[in-house]
Amino acid sequence: METECKCGSGTGKILLAALGGAAVGAAVALLLAPKSGRETRKQLVGYVDTAKETLAKVPDALKAASHAAQEAISEEFEPHPAHHGKKA
Repeated sequence: METECKCGSGTGKILLAALGGAAVGAAVALLLAPKSGRETRKQLVGYVDTAKETLAKVPDALKAASHAAQEAISEEFEPHPAHHGKKA
């Protein structure tokens, strides 16, 4: 029986789902809001700018999380000083 490695796939799916949900919510709000075309366009530009700023932070956040995870894993698997010199 083969097992498939799904390392890291959960985080990407959650991020995409959150971004997709935000986009759908914004679109519905814009379509249902009783505003003029000019006000709606201005609001839409604001949403797009905010989304761009947020998305620009994602790569740095992922790098930081990856680095922290690597450090935690390497610390967990470092040999402990109390175990040196002892034979199993």
